[in-house]
Amino acid sequence: MRKTNNDMRLFHKRPLSLILCIALGGFVLFHGIADIVRIVALSAAALFLLLSLLIGPLRRKKLPSVATAVLMIAFLLCYLYFDISFYPESYYDTPAVLTGKVTDIDEHSQNNKTLTVKLSSIDDVKCSYKINLTLYGKHDVSAGEIITFESAIEKIDSDGAFDFQRYYTARGISGRAEATELISAEEGRVPILYRFKQFRNSICSRASEISDPEAGSLLGALLLGERERLCGQVELDFERTGIAHILALSGAHLSMLTVGFDGILRCFRVNKRWRILISTLFCFIFMAFTGFPVTICRAGFMTIISSVLYLISGSKDGITSLLLAALILICIQPYAALDIGLWLSVLATAGIILAAELIYKRYAEYHGFARLGRYILTSVIFSLFSIFSTATVCAFSFNTISVLSVITTLIFTVLVEIYVYIGIVALIIGGFTPIGRLLSAICGFICNLVAWFSDIPFTCTSTVPIAVKLLLLALTLSFALFAILDIKKKRTAVVLMASMLISAFSVSLIYTSKQEADSLLRASGDGSDVILISTERQTMLINAGMHRKGSGYDDSSLLLDRGTVMLDCYFVANYTSYLPYALEALLSNISVAEIKLPMPKTDAEEQILIETLGITDNFRVNISLYNEKTPMTFGEYTIMVPYRKSEERACAITMQKGDELYSYISKGMLDTVTESRELLYVSDALIFGSWGKSYEHMNFIDEMGESVKRVVIFDDKTAVDPHRLDIPLPPVSYEKEAVLFD
Repeated sequence: MRKTNNDMRLFHKRPLSLILCIALGGFVLFHGIADIVRIVALSAAALFLLLSLLIGPLRRKKLPSVATAVLMIAFLLCYLYFDISFYPESYYDTPAVLTGKVTDIDEHSQNNKTLTVKLSSIDDVKCSYKINLTLYGKHDVSAGEIITFESAIEKIDSDGAFDFQRYYTARGISGRAEATELISAEEGRVPILYRFKQFRNSICSRASEISDPEAGSLLGALLLGERERLCGQVELDFERTGIAHILALSGAHLSMLTVGFDGILRCFRVNKRWRILISTLFCFIFMAFTGFPVTICRAGFMTIISSVLYLISGSKDGITSLLLAALILICIQPYAALDIGLWLSVLATAGIILAAELIYKRYAEYHGFARLGRYILTSVIFSLFSIFSTATVCAFSFNTISVLSVITTLIFTVLVEIYVYIGIVALIIGGFTPIGRLLSAICGFICNLVAWFSDIPFTCTSTVPIAVKLLLLALTLSFALFAILDIKKKRTAVVLMASMLISAFSVSLIYTSKQEADSLLRASGDGSDVILISTERQTMLINAGMHRKGSGYDDSSLLLDRGTVMLDCYFVANYTSYLPYALEALLSNISVAEIKLPMPKTDAEEQILIETLGITDNFRVNISLYNEKTPMTFGEYTIMVPYRKSEERACAITMQKGDELYSYISKGMLDTVTESRELLYVSDALIFGSWGKSYEHMNFIDEMGESVKRVVIFDDKTAVDPHRLDIPLPPVSYEKEAVLFD
């Protein structure tokens, strides 16, 4: 019979679990904290260890001393790994001859591909760094080849709002390089993980053949973690509905497959110990087959450790197995400590373990509808506890939260489980039966249902308000105390925590429903100017100068930081080659109702439009084209693009509200189109873009006199407080972000 911990405190009589928790926390936090905080933490730990050797009462308490020593060792290991050995860019910032093995290939086009290269030498000096190599030109490179090329190793910087450095660091990639030519390339053995990737792709292709592309891509994402084929709108719907974790391979997927595999073994009457051994082997094979993603590795290691504990002692210590699995994973892949997906998986699993210890009773005691009711109740409690443990991390990391996550998790977990089981059967016998049609029907039902939930007004709400963050932080602290203290009235405590969660949801919902962001203009140093207009409960974002891929992340971050989770209109003033990439980034993070694009005037613009339409086909968004000098109404505003020059990436935009006319003028517009100078004399306010400083000393600013109430020139090196139009200002102001349009 299973042994349980009646006390229910996670660390009660579990000193190993406490030490493991401290070790993990020290290793993870030491990388991200400031140097001064590092010094204070090390000094405090060293002082405590010294006092424990000198003071009698402290000498008798071994656990605090051991825990502190473990914490200092974790600090040291983190420093040695990340600060000393992981990042190479500070040592190789000049071109060098690099040699390494290609482990993965991401082909963007015929002339542009990204290779993951594990370096073996830099200028004939041995090393073991893993970098991203952007290879330009037509090169026939395959996985496993040993390539030699010349390049510097650069630091991976965050591009706009997206933290690329953390993203790639969490995957073991410590730098980036660019090359147009390869000095040499030698054949090598194809990595086994890349072969598994090819096999996964073939399974996804088969799933699409026996059903349809949408059903095949969804099955590939749920069963194998292959999300590249998945429609971007489906991913966004899952995120807005609060069930994005279902798409990511995790312990839930491994448990689902393991339970199914165990059920097959039961049918053949395999005894329990052999079932455990075979299921353990199955876990390891599945980990390798899916490419050892950190969340699956965490679940796999935990399953293996729990199985070993059961075979040895006849019991399973869930929390110790969880923490030990995370520690083993970080010992193998230290960079995984920066993967937020891993820690969300660990926290959610810890919450489920706590819930299991709170409500554990065998289902055999219940029959019929009583047993079904018990299953629903426990499922809701499991969902609640996982949300209790992860809500704060999600709120601070993503700035949004779904108020329906408890309900949607319960519904879609069951639907996905059914879908995966049917999908496995379809992969085996789908070529001989109509089961592929059944798979397509279920996929359509799931996608339509999640889209319906996603489109419910305010199902996805903002966590920007400080009150929401404080409530969720208080909830997390309360849940931590609930986990480690002996709480007598457990039901009362759970009800109070649920009330705190509901309060946070309510504040977030009220804020999002009543939010109307200040209309403003934001400029960045590379010419990416955007104008945000909010009026009559509608929000439009005008992109006045898009010059890089990362502008899509900037735009979505701008909206989310202001509590806007849905955009009514995205207005594009000009075509650039990066438009398709930027739109894909924006649409993957924000729900957009309509995109307005200018009517193409050249073959190059028409080609960009075709690429843009190809990307937006994957999203539930309306596309409309407008002509120059054609006024468009948006709430109280009349928007128009009177002049634009795509070759020079120059444009002018007018925004009229009542009798007031605001004009945005990009760099070079006045010189390229002389007719645009008339805007200087008919506008109440002039806005020169982030490269507009070139207009600073032109005489027309003084000549305009009192006809212009305000002139704003953007300089990314100068940041002053935003001002409103009704505040007296000098004729010219330099700003990085301006609040406009009272």
